[in-house]
Amino acid sequence: MIVFDLDDCLWSPEMYTLPNKPTKPILGDLGRLQGDAGEGVIGVQCSGGGPTVSLFPDALATLQRLHTERDTTFKDTLFAVASSSEEPSYSRLEEPES
Repeated sequence: MIVFDLDDCLWSPEMYTLPNKPTKPILGDLGRLQGDAGEGVIGVQCSGGGPTVSLFPDALATLQRLHTERDTTFKDTLFAVASSSEEPSYSRLEEPES
């Protein structure tokens, strides 16, 4: 089992420092260590032009590798997240309204 801590391990800034819940997806180049992953959500911005929560580049690359190799290298691996955030609801991105 691999357990990921969220705040300041996978992304920054930490949830408790935000003025409100991040809700605006920011699109951009997802990059990849090898190949092109195309565009996708690279961060989530707080309303009113507040700070943007973004994955650290190495965290993104690690998550991409785990996803790419989920049926081979990591087929028997369980994944989980853990956080002691004072704002746990901030860590959940809801689907944007259409």
